[in-house]
Amino acid sequence: MAASKIPDWFSAELFEDVLKSSVEGYSKVRSFKAESGSAAGDNYATIMLRVNIEVELQDGTTKQVSYMVKLPHQNDVYKEMMKHTNIFEIERTMYNEVVPEMEAIYRAAGVEVTFGAKSYDLRDAKSEYIALEDLCTKGFKNVNRLEGLDQAHTERVLRKLAQWHAVTAVRIDTKGQYPEIVLKGFFKEENKPMMNEMMNGMGQIFLKCCATYEESPKTSRN
Repeated sequence: MAASKIPDWFSAELFEDVLKSSVEGYSKVRSFKAESGSAAGDNYATIMLRVNIEVELQDGTTKQVSYMVKLPHQNDVYKEMMKHTNIFEIERTMYNEVVPEMEAIYRAAGVEVTFGAKSYDLRDAKSEYIALEDLCTKGFKNVNRLEGLDQAHTERVLRKLAQWHAVTAVRIDTKGQYPEIVLKGFFKEENKPMMNEMMNGMGQIFLKCCATYEESPKTSRN
């Protein structure tokens, strides 16, 4: 990722509290590196960073840790959208409040279910952000979006979606309505002009791509 995509204020000091709470025996940071956390085309709504940190432990040994961080784009269209719909605040509410409640409901029923990565608070961040554990350290990876999932992983995803669907209803039944911020979607009247601008551009690109598909009307022999 180009260095210009990484803000000047994005430094190791942001992670001091995170490291103290998540790395046993943490002493200090030895090295800090932020780089692109997604391949071209895999993420467009935010700037995705993978943060690699070498830490020194209290016994003198070192350890490599990593985190994923989402940051907002700085173009005018994105800034205007954030005025009406702060997607970072919505997502942070889900990670910090709603998801833990859902996992606790399953735990109370004797079932351990995890719906996502751990979320962290950064110290003195100068913009909106989402800071998460790096699930690659647990063996997860992004699937090739053009190839899709195989049978086994598709079944796992459907099972997880079913668990999510069930607990969302139980959550309302036991705790009442969800926080107001997560009830209002992105597609609302005040965002319509911006969405029209975005979709018109994306629509033209989509149509050009459709013509290259093997079974498209333009290329099909049938």
